[in-house]
Amino acid sequence: SIIEIEIHRNNIGVEGANAIAEALRKNNTLTVLNLSNNKIGNEGVIYLSNALKENKTLKHLYMYSNKIGYHGVKNLANVLKENQNLKTIDLGDNNIGNNSIKVLADALKKNQSLTYLCISDNNIENNSIKVLAEALKENQTLKTIDLDENNIGDEGGRSLIKSLQKNKTLTDLFLYANPISDSLKNSIEAKVRANKS
Repeated sequence: SIIEIEIHRNNIGVEGANAIAEALRKNNTLTVLNLSNNKIGNEGVIYLSNALKENKTLKHLYMYSNKIGYHGVKNLANVLKENQNLKTIDLGDNNIGNNSIKVLADALKKNQSLTYLCISDNNIENNSIKVLAEALKENQTLKTIDLDENNIGDEGGRSLIKSLQKNKTLTDLFLYANPISDSLKNSIEAKVRANKS
C-alpha cells in the first residue's frame, strides 16, 4: 500500500488535483502528498480540501508554488478547523496575500494537530502578522513556522514577541529575508530558543 506520493513539477493543474482528490477520498494509507509546482490554483485546492474532510490518514501536504490565493486558502483553513490529522502544510511561494492569513489564523486557534506551517514568500505584511501572532497565543501544537521572504518589519516582529510570551510550543520560527531589525530578530530567536529548553 502506498504511503507517500511526490508529484512535484508536473503541471497537473486543476484536473490532476481533482483526480488526486477523488483518490484521497477512498485512500486510507497515504500519509505524505507533495504537489509542489503544479499550477493547481484555487480550484485545485478546493477539490483537495473537500477530499480532506473525508480522508483521515494524510499527515503531510506540500503545495509550494501553486498559484493558490484567498479562496483556496479559505477552503483549506475550514478543513483545518475539523481535520485533526494533518501535521504539515506547505503553502510557500503562492502569493496568498494578507487576507488569507486572517482565515488561516482563525483555523490555527481551533486546530490541534498541525506542527509545521510554511507560508514563506507570500508578501505577508505587518498587519497580517499581528493577526497570526494573536492566534499563536492560543495554538498549542505548532512547533515550526516558516515566514522567510515576506514583508514583515519591526511592527510585525514586536507582535511575534508578544505572542511568544504566551506560546511555549513554538520551537522554530524562520524569518530570513524580512525587513526586521537584527536586534528584534535576536530577541525573537531567544524567545523561541527558550521554548526548546
